[in-house]
Amino acid sequence: MANIININDLNELNSGLEILINQIMQLKSLINYTAEDLNKIKFIGPEEFAAIYGCSIKTAQKIYTLPDFPSSDFGKKRKAEVTEIKKYFRKHIEKSHLKYWDDAA
Repeated sequence: MANIININDLNELNSGLEILINQIMQLKSLINYTAEDLNKIKFIGPEEFAAIYGCSIKTAQKIYTLPDFPSSDFGKKRKAEVTEIKKYFRKHIEKSHLKYWDDAA
């Protein structure tokens, strides 16, 4: 006996396939976006930090161990992502600037 498929079954399968294809396309664009972003990410250690910001390596190491500083352990080395370092200092500059003006008033 042959399996009989009616037009309603085919339409239902077709709409299900269209939904899956759309979801796959969305995931594909998300993966491509993430891969491009990963190429832009740069991590630096205390040595590079000291060279960039003009401080001693010892001072950079102390900064990297601050509880709210955005660094992480990668094996035996601490690293921080460059854009997170910028955000950290921007936040602290804004806070210290406001505190200065609040104290002066």
